[in-house]
Amino acid sequence: MRLEPKNYDVGVVTPAGTYLLDDETQAYWLRLLASNHFSTMTPSIRAELPGYYKNLDAPIATKRDTNKWGQLVMQLQELKAIAPMQTATYEHGLQLCCPAVQYRQSETMLPLVP
Repeated sequence: MRLEPKNYDVGVVTPAGTYLLDDETQAYWLRLLASNHFSTMTPSIRAELPGYYKNLDAPIATKRDTNKWGQLVMQLQELKAIAPMQTATYEHGLQLCCPAVQYRQSETMLPLVP
């Protein structure tokens, strides 16, 4: 299944700062990936997060908490500093959390949300 890159809550792409839940979800996703030193990040994820945060002047909800905002900015800098070849792919030995599940090599692996 292939989904369009849009916010299915509102039906369109929502840039940073326009939809609170999207801001919170992107911040959570970045925090989760950073906590694992971006070891589970795929090339498509590597493109998604900096793309979402391309305009840091937008009224992003995370800015309401100065500590969280500071952490987010540092995590974005860490993400941008990682060489593209350091991103995880199935072909390069990404360990699966559920070995019984069969994955096609073309599938993108996403981090699990607890």
